[in-house]
Amino acid sequence: MHTAFETFPSSLLHSLLGLILEDNLKLIESGVEIGLQSCMLKRRKIFFK
Repeated sequence: MHTAFETFPSSLLHSLLGLILEDNLKLIESGVEIGLQSCMLKRRKIFFK
C-alpha cells in the first residue's frame, strides 16, 4: 500500500514545505521576539518587587 506522500513527488513536496516553513518562520520569529520581550518585562517586574 502506498501513502499519498509516497506517490506525491518528493521534490514538489519539499518545495511546498519549504515555502510554508519560510512563511511560518517569519511569523514564529516575530512571535518569539514578542514572547521574549514580555517574559523579560515580567521577570523585571518580579525582580524589582
